[in-house]
Amino acid sequence: MEAADLQAIAAALPPRGISVALVTQPYRLNRARSGSDEPSLDTAWRAVRPSAAELGVPIISGGRSAGSQVACRTAEELGAHAVLALAYPLLGPGSPRELLATGRPTLIRFGTDWPAAPEPTVVRNIADLTAFDGFTADELRGVERDNALTLFPRFA
Repeated sequence: MEAADLQAIAAALPPRGISVALVTQPYRLNRARSGSDEPSLDTAWRAVRPSAAELGVPIISGGRSAGSQVACRTAEELGAHAVLALAYPLLGPGSPRELLATGRPTLIRFGTDWPAAPEPTVVRNIADLTAFDGFTADELRGVERDNALTLFPRFA
């Protein structure tokens, strides 16, 4: 698991009494695009759920990029109490509507600092997000910046 933001969250939560399980997506394990389709990713996520459920604690399902899409798509089905969506891809199969359809409280962190996307893509994503009519002004501010500051207050 290489994502710095997920590593920071995974390091910060256990001292506060919150267990964290990091899951590597199947396509990252075999270093190929095979297994990167939605059904494969969702199936792998579902396979992890029973082990997490054995802990007997509330589960916040989350991820970065494709992992955040999986967390959104499976949250209700797998009984997650909330969703943490980091660097959620707004192009391709993802959409703001998928984020809103989790059926769970969802913390979305996108921001302009997503290094995986070139600047024109980030600009286009923010324009698409701003044009989407499903978020209130406060929710949009959260997606653009404030949710990240909640997770990483030292950057405020």
